[in-house]
Amino acid sequence: MVDASISRQGCVLIAAGGTGGHVFPALAVAQRLHEQNIPVLWVGSKKGIEARVVPANNIELVSFSVSGLRGKRWSAMVLAPFQLAGAVVKVMRLALRRRVMCMLGTGGYVSAASGVAAILLRKPFFLQEQNAVAGTTNKLLAPFAKKIFTAYPQVFAERSNVRCCGNPLRREFVNLPTPVQRNVGVGEQLRVLVVGGSLGASALNHAMPAALARLAGASALARNLQVVHQSGAAECGQVQQMYRELSLDATVTPFIDDVATALQSADLVIARAGALTLSELTAVGVAALLVPYPYAIDDHQTANAQWLVDNDAARMIVQPNLDSETIHAVLLEMLQQAGGLQAMALRSRALAKTDAAALIAQACKEYVDAS
Repeated sequence: MVDASISRQGCVLIAAGGTGGHVFPALAVAQRLHEQNIPVLWVGSKKGIEARVVPANNIELVSFSVSGLRGKRWSAMVLAPFQLAGAVVKVMRLALRRRVMCMLGTGGYVSAASGVAAILLRKPFFLQEQNAVAGTTNKLLAPFAKKIFTAYPQVFAERSNVRCCGNPLRREFVNLPTPVQRNVGVGEQLRVLVVGGSLGASALNHAMPAALARLAGASALARNLQVVHQSGAAECGQVQQMYRELSLDATVTPFIDDVATALQSADLVIARAGALTLSELTAVGVAALLVPYPYAIDDHQTANAQWLVDNDAARMIVQPNLDSETIHAVLLEMLQQAGGLQAMALRSRALAKTDAAALIAQACKEYVDAS
């Protein structure tokens, strides 16, 4: 059902779909807009994660049949221009009918259709780039964008309309206790959190139990080791069995619903290097060992991780080197460094930017207020 408020006043169109990396930053902005009674209309795909999470947050979703090109068969690539053209026409009609005042895109194919529609309608639109390497859609749309919001300072640095403000985050990641207030790295226990994303990471699942067991047996700094391992549903039982066979007490769970609390409860996090994961790590302020997903488009996870490594806020192991001996050596070095894990956590926290959602929402609101 159409929100009556959208019919009466101008609204913001958000185009984001496919993966959580595109959807959740946009959702954080949408929530800030809703708090200010600014109507939001969301354009997404029929099969992406947005089909579930957007309606669950009481935001109207209009779905199109669109998909990306990379890795697709030639037949899909032949049809793609026609599919894109159809989506552009639908967005244009929607924007005119619903008094869209401005648009926000976070990358991906859905964002491409809406960006082209905005250009043709001469509507202002904003881009938000999550990663240290800009995606194809955002690169193509950047010359036409009113403003570009980035999470990493080197992205689109040559453009004058760029603001590096971090990734939009949910409110539970704003104004958190500092690493010192949380006693990071100074308690009797070493609290390790292994997170592989919503589906888990098989490489972490298979490598970490043995590496952590070796660390617990070899270092006095890790004798009281407390492990929480988010494995994903598919390998949860297998990971539990691995820890049991190694006689290492660990809490293995398929999912973690309250990520903010889990991160705050950890002295050390072992994770992939997705853009939102790293933004959440810095917002909390926690030492991290990062294992970038090697098949990410343009290897952007490695670039994301390298930024934290360059700022001495994390360590990185590339997946081909992910073995028990290497992990043990890196973790031991992290524990023995000057200032320990708390010093690294403080350096991580110093990189945090947590006001992106509010800044982007305000930029959109100005156009609605002027309507």
